[in-house]
Amino acid sequence: MTRKQPDKPTSGQQPNAETKPSIRNHPAPRLPHERDESASSQRGPDQEVVKQAARDIENGLEDTGMGPVLDDTHRRAFRQNKG
Repeated sequence: MTRKQPDKPTSGQQPNAETKPSIRNHPAPRLPHERDESASSQRGPDQEVVKQAARDIENGLEDTGMGPVLDDTHRRAFRQNKG
């Protein structure tokens, strides 16, 4: 006797990973941990901003972020502490 495998949903039928609590079949507000862990609260960088940054670098514009300055400060601080 073979078991029938459940049908896999097609791309149009994919279940939503959204956290949707309900009380007595009525929508309820999400708790803090439900908001923090939900798929809708996980957002990556805006792709247009990333593409613009890449174009800026290709066109020779300088990175004005604080990363390089902080990296240099960190290197100098640890170099002074070592010796």
